Amino acid sequence: MPIYFQISSIYQLGSHAAIHAASVILARALKITSKIIMLPLMLKGETEKNQHIKKKHLLTMDLQQTIPLPKLSTSKAFYLRQMWFYNFGIHCVTPDGQKPFFFNWTEDVANRGSLEVASCLYRFCTLLKEEYEIDHLIIWSDSCAGQNKNFTLICLYQILILNGTFKRIDHKFPEVGHSYLDSDRNFGRIEKKLRKHENIYVPEQYRDIIKAASARNSVCVNMENYYLEFDKLPEMLHLFNKKKNELNEKVNFRDNIKCLRAWQLFV
Repeated sequence: MPIYFQISSIYQLGSHAAIHAASVILARALKITSKIIMLPLMLKGETEKNQHIKKKHLLTMDLQQTIPLPKLSTSKAFYLRQMWFYNFGIHCVTPDGQKPFFFNWTEDVANRGSLEVASCLYRFCTLLKEEYEIDHLIIWSDSCAGQNKNFTLICLYQILILNGTFKRIDHKFPEVGHSYLDSDRNFGRIEKKLRKHENIYVPEQYRDIIKAASARNSVCVNMENYYLEFDKLPEMLHLFNKKKNELNEKVNFRDNIKCLRAWQLFV
């Protein structure tokens, strides 16, 4: 049965006592496995429900399938070592409508693991807060442990609550086999556009095609200068990745956890 996983956070980051209290709360939350709640919410219904709430935004996120660079029409290129172009997509539902964001880079700049996903998500939150006043962020993604469902993102949510960026963050994971999200639809439009271009030589060409693939006012960000050292967050926040609960039983984080929640405990 799915486990409803909750993370309580302290609002003020400046206090060492607050940081310590946050680490204690998170450590306790990591041990909780007995609180089981079924999650009947469907993504479509939740989108319609929250689209008109000004301080609550919903988003889906995922990494697109790797794209070769350069992309050549000759068959000889298939057998040569090519650089990979990575594209991380976020489809955001706001009171003004729906807007896709794309964060991309090449493999010589960074990998495509949890640290890169955290950097993209943090950059997205920065852009979002510049335009909207938001208290509550709802995230949907698949359960890929190396990218979307890991301790790095838990620490990121913790810091976003502690520094006052949001008051509440919910990260929800659909059932396996039912994870086709709006981000995947955006990727489908991009791949359809890419098929019309036989030769692509530089990342800027990919970025132009990505922006042109969406009928909406999409945002395309070159992530080369926006990566942060999120691997140092656990040490900074004094957080520990607990693998077992209070009964000394192993917690199956990837398969059993269906929702993460971080929220402001008090002001």
